[in-house]
Amino acid sequence: VQRDVTERRQIENALRESEARFGRIVANVPGMVYQFVAKTDGTFQFSYVNEGSREIFGLEPEEILGDAYLLTGQIHPDDAESFSESVMRSAQTLEAWEWDGRFVSPQGVMKWIRGTSRPKREPNGEVVWDGILFDITQSKQSVDVLQHAKDDAEAAREEAERANLAKSEFLSRMSHELRTPLNAILGFGQLLEMAELSEDDAQSADQIVRAGRHLLDLINEVLDIARIESGHLAISPEAVDAREIALETVSLVRPLAAARGIEIRDDSARNAAWHVLSDRQRLKQILLNLLSNAVKYNREGGLVTFEIHPVGDKVRLCVRDSGMGISPQLLRRLGTPFDRLGAETTGIEGTGVGLAVSQRLASAMGSRLEVESEVGVGSAFWLDLPRTADPDAQFEAAIATTDEAVVSTQMVVLYIEDNPSNLHLVQRLLARRPEIRLLSAMHGDEGCELALIHSPDLILLDMHLPDISGLDVLARLKQNPRTAAVPIVVLSADATPRQIQRALDAGAQSYLSKPLEVREFFACLDQTMTQKTTEKTIEKDALIGVAS
Repeated sequence: VQRDVTERRQIENALRESEARFGRIVANVPGMVYQFVAKTDGTFQFSYVNEGSREIFGLEPEEILGDAYLLTGQIHPDDAESFSESVMRSAQTLEAWEWDGRFVSPQGVMKWIRGTSRPKREPNGEVVWDGILFDITQSKQSVDVLQHAKDDAEAAREEAERANLAKSEFLSRMSHELRTPLNAILGFGQLLEMAELSEDDAQSADQIVRAGRHLLDLINEVLDIARIESGHLAISPEAVDAREIALETVSLVRPLAAARGIEIRDDSARNAAWHVLSDRQRLKQILLNLLSNAVKYNREGGLVTFEIHPVGDKVRLCVRDSGMGISPQLLRRLGTPFDRLGAETTGIEGTGVGLAVSQRLASAMGSRLEVESEVGVGSAFWLDLPRTADPDAQFEAAIATTDEAVVSTQMVVLYIEDNPSNLHLVQRLLARRPEIRLLSAMHGDEGCELALIHSPDLILLDMHLPDISGLDVLARLKQNPRTAAVPIVVLSADATPRQIQRALDAGAQSYLSKPLEVREFFACLDQTMTQKTTEKTIEKDALIGVAS
């Protein structure tokens, strides 16, 4: 019998070529390709395994085909239950199977394996999964490393926040503890200056105030450094007239220069016609420090030059001196707090803090404090600030003098303060306002009760009281309808921006820091009295209108 088997041979050859092509493709897949069968009697087996099993599990394909438990037996005990549940769920729902778990080889090597496949149910009831297993150990380790790094970063962030809170609390307490005694020193010193004293006594009072202000400046500089480093320094950029602030700072330093015969040339500054974007108070602080240093460390009869000129889209403010200069070795230490760069042996008064503060303030405003110096010739310090347009309107705050009489109506002021010297100072100040009747309380609870009984026109409030905090007093007064409308002015030695903002947010009308500036105190007081008088006039007119 003869048959033509050409077609059959062609089909067999095509099938072998297809299987060979499939084998080459599967051999290049980075993992173990498999076919897994769950039989109807509850047993299971692998019906196909490629050579990837050798690289991942250290098992030959024939071994796994002969005994599936050789592979499933390597599943980590902690992951075995999740593996069984995932397979059973996929078999029941015929949903795609995906699973990550650990395998431990007989040699004790652990690997993370990811499995994925799609099941199908055969006519005979068996469920067959065609899928692949990947070794994801390296990626898992990378994820773990990243997670640990993330956890460490989060822990570091939380620790930094705790440190910042602790630093803020420290700043608040230091500000209060240092400023409180200075309040009495400067307050009574200013009262003595206002009195009619002999020439010697007037000079003594002036020395008290000058020494107190020097100590206050030092406290402010140290606290400024701490605030900048803790990120709590508030910067308020605005358009600042470079000429105006230059003349203002030069006028403050000129008497110091005149006493030593030092000439200050500010022609360039006087002719400046630019505005810079800066925090006015902080810029003034920097310039005052540079000018005072230029005078202080200059030679007798020396020269200080204040220059202002544009540099590109910025304006440069530069202070030059003809002083002793700074060596390159010492320049590297510039900006280190309390390092006076050798000046401590010269007998010149100083603390070594001013330049450190100025450098940090310039950085906070987006600039840098630059310096050039030559020993025996002098030094130049400058900073470049963005040029900005002249604002359309200029507003200047009017400062009331202590002798201005505003109204002659009776006014009740309640002062809640536990420090006797501070209370005595305010009593002496208000003695200049005979139309004001002063009530006082040394505890927060007592102050709240007096406010309800006497309905004061103004409440002066300290932040640190022996029983409850000033913020608690503020909250009570603002929540009670009988005292909610009473203006409250805080008088506190805690002058940190965070504390000031908290008090203003709680309802304080103003926040005056101790040591008190007497004119500022009277200006705030007179403004409140004027406002109160206006309100009473409006109420009176309204009552007359109703009666008529």
